[in-house]
Amino acid sequence: MRYKRWLIVAYLLAMMAFSLSVLWVAAPAYRGYTTSDSGYFHHLAEEIVQADGMVTVHELSHPPQGLPVSISDQLQPLLAAMIYKGFHRVFPWLTIEDVTTHLSAIFFVLMFIPVFLIGKELAGDIAGCASVFFLATMASCPGTTSPVYWAKIGAFDRDILTALLAAWAIYGAIKVLKSPRESALKFAALAGLTYGLFPIAWLGYLYLVPVIIAALLLVLFKESLGHSTPSWGLNSIKESVKGNAHTIYGIAAMIGITFFVAWAIVGQSITGIISWGAEFVGLKAPAARIPRYASEMQPASWESLYGFYGGNVLTGIVFALVAVALVGVVLSRGRGEWILLPWLAALVFLAHSQVRFLRLWWPLLACLAGLGLVELARWIRKLSVSHGASSGWMHALKSPLALAICAILIATPFAQNAYAQARRTGPPMEAALHEALVDAGEWLRQNSPEGAIFAVQWSYGHLLTAVSKRRSVVDGCETWSLEGKWENDPNVTIRPPDYIWRPRIGQEALLVGGRRMDVDRLFSVDSDEEFAKIVRTYRDNYGIDIRYIVFDISTAYYAVRNAIFGGRVKARTTSWAQEEPRITFNFGENRENVVFHQWDMEVYIPVDNERTRFTGYALFSVYADGTMRFLDFGFYHSPDIREMLVIYINENNQLLGASLVEMGIPLSAKIFQLGWLPPAVTEIDYLRLRFTSQNGWVKLYEIVYENLPD
Repeated sequence: MRYKRWLIVAYLLAMMAFSLSVLWVAAPAYRGYTTSDSGYFHHLAEEIVQADGMVTVHELSHPPQGLPVSISDQLQPLLAAMIYKGFHRVFPWLTIEDVTTHLSAIFFVLMFIPVFLIGKELAGDIAGCASVFFLATMASCPGTTSPVYWAKIGAFDRDILTALLAAWAIYGAIKVLKSPRESALKFAALAGLTYGLFPIAWLGYLYLVPVIIAALLLVLFKESLGHSTPSWGLNSIKESVKGNAHTIYGIAAMIGITFFVAWAIVGQSITGIISWGAEFVGLKAPAARIPRYASEMQPASWESLYGFYGGNVLTGIVFALVAVALVGVVLSRGRGEWILLPWLAALVFLAHSQVRFLRLWWPLLACLAGLGLVELARWIRKLSVSHGASSGWMHALKSPLALAICAILIATPFAQNAYAQARRTGPPMEAALHEALVDAGEWLRQNSPEGAIFAVQWSYGHLLTAVSKRRSVVDGCETWSLEGKWENDPNVTIRPPDYIWRPRIGQEALLVGGRRMDVDRLFSVDSDEEFAKIVRTYRDNYGIDIRYIVFDISTAYYAVRNAIFGGRVKARTTSWAQEEPRITFNFGENRENVVFHQWDMEVYIPVDNERTRFTGYALFSVYADGTMRFLDFGFYHSPDIREMLVIYINENNQLLGASLVEMGIPLSAKIFQLGWLPPAVTEIDYLRLRFTSQNGWVKLYEIVYENLPD
């Protein structure tokens, strides 16, 4: 039967090649790194290569002190550095960028190995092969729950690595649960050492501990029900525990070795590890109350849970197979299968708490679908035998040709969907903005002095630091070691950036803003004088000499919002006519036919087959208590009428009314009107335009401190 092993190896290699081709489709059009934190981990890999060892501070982030690097961030860049150093000796042309841009894709296809082994342990080779297929074709868009997004070329985030480590840990636990007495401790040691690598990649690894313990308890409970004692009770439980003593010791050894490795490498005490893990998954109130500012920290919706394969039909098929698998697990007499139940329950609970845990569904969902496919085939076979049809159509299906046709019919739509979703998967921002930011980063690398500091909103700083090799004020992280430093200083009137400032309420540190607010005031001030005061204070008081500031087209959001709230209302109306895709408002006084075209996203008055265009539109949601929320906007470069159509809807998306607001200077800060809002404004004295991207989506200004107003 050796040929069977080679067939399986050939199949796994073929699925790896298929998956790599899908991941390549997702990214070749994009330069630079294609997830939010990829630039951060890339720079850690670069610094590890230069230092010939782990680093404690990320120098290009969080000036002036740099960003302290947690030990839990080290494994992925460390592996990249080791791979680079090894291959660079043989292939001198290889760069660290070559490794970091392709490593997540390699991690993903390597995940096929533990996923196959899990399927094989639970239901044989066919289940293992089917599990690999469902993992290789898993693709959805928008892709933050899709492995394609995190594993495509140019992605170097740790989500794929954490899923890979989780798959190996579960496989190790299954081997311990199924191993005989003489080999339990051997498998426990191997599983514990493997699982022990997890804390160097991500401290959220602790979510698997209750999964493994619960699986052991389920095995003990199940076997106590079927014990030979006259009646079920404490004696049955005692006998079940006694009969499974080697399994209990094995699981305890596995978890103990994991904690020992975590303590030896991470340096946390066992109590500290457990306490931190409880905080992470929401079972214990954290010492610092952190609002869920990032999208990955928001609760997952059932819609996102149901989108792993893009189309509803394919996802429905997979979840139907999952349901079959779960029924099979409950009815089974095996031991390893029962770990799937707490694994699923934990991820449902954690995903409901934080959407980041949806990314850990990948190996679980693939294994359940593979197991379900095999279980379904068994049910069909039993049904056919019970009805005397074993020599009929079931016999025909056993021929290689029939099996090949069935496999092709099943596989084709999944493969086509994977390619289709990959073509729609890109970086976290729009493709045009990503391209413009890469252009700005290249300009900074070529034209700014080493050590120069730039500011940009949100985690675009990770991408820009990776491209520019310059220090970023804003890059999506917080520094946990400096909270409380400036809170009680009565002389501080302007605080430093949020990443080094956290106000203290009582004995608790309260994080306000998080990464979306780092130096965010620079992008939302009410006047250019306030902007000048902030950058001068950062330099003079905190040693943060911001020399460049990067504006992208999304900063026009603040200009529109400020202009609407501060603008002069020209007219209001509650009269309109709706005919898809147009809504025609009547404002009177030559504004009777103001059309909002919902497909073209334009506001205009039709005149002789021409359109007299307004500045744009803004959409507000009005709640029952009278409060409003700014939802969306659109604007135009060369309007005929400098007025904004403001549309109001209720919580049920029903139209309430609209108004026309005059857009004028200085209704919003001139900072936000630099070339985007009409008419174009002359440059501010202390901001010198140094670079404009080819598509106009990004503008880079140098701050001239000599011209800053006092």
